[in-house]
Amino acid sequence: SVSSGCNNFIPSTGSEVPIPLYVSLNGSSDNPLIIYQPSSESAWEFWQATRNSDGTWSACWGGKLDLASSNGVFPAPYGLSTTGIAYLATTITNADIASGSIDHAIAVQLTACYDHVYPADREDCSSHPDNSPGQPPEGQWFRFPANLAMPSGLTPYAQMVFRAVQTYGMVVTDYAGAV
Repeated sequence: SVSSGCNNFIPSTGSEVPIPLYVSLNGSSDNPLIIYQPSSESAWEFWQATRNSDGTWSACWGGKLDLASSNGVFPAPYGLSTTGIAYLATTITNADIASGSIDHAIAVQLTACYDHVYPADREDCSSHPDNSPGQPPEGQWFRFPANLAMPSGLTPYAQMVFRAVQTYGMVVTDYAGAV
C-alpha cells in the first residue's frame, strides 16, 4: 500500500508485489526495497518501505519495470531513485563481491548537483540550497580513463570498485546528505 501522504505508485506497480517472506530492510531513513523476479522479467523498487504489524507492506514511493522492454529508467514520477534510474542495475551486491568482480555501472549520490541529463528523467537538485550551476547534473556518468593506473594499497573491494568505474562508469542517481 501507499504510505499516508506519499505518491501513489500503484498505477506503476500494481497492487500485488511478490515480496519474499525473508526480506529485511536496512533500517535507514530511505529503507529501500528492490525486488527482482527473473521468471516474469520484472523488478520493483520502493522508497521508505515498511513492513506493517499485520504483515502487509507500505512504501512512500515506488515503481515496476518490465526488464524485457525497459531502458532501466522508471518513467516519471515512479521508482526508487530521484532520477528514475533503476538501482537494480547499479547496486553492488553480495554476489558481485563473492565473484570478485563488479560487472556493471555503479550508482553514486552527491552532496551537490544541478539539474539533470539523460538517462535521468527528473531531479531533486533544485530543492537543495547548496546546488548551483557548475555542479554535476543528476544522470551524469563518470569513468576513470582506461589508461589510469590503479592506486597502490587499495583493499580488494576498492580494487573491484575502481575496475568497475574504469570499465562501466558510475552514474549520479540522487542528491544525498553524504557521498
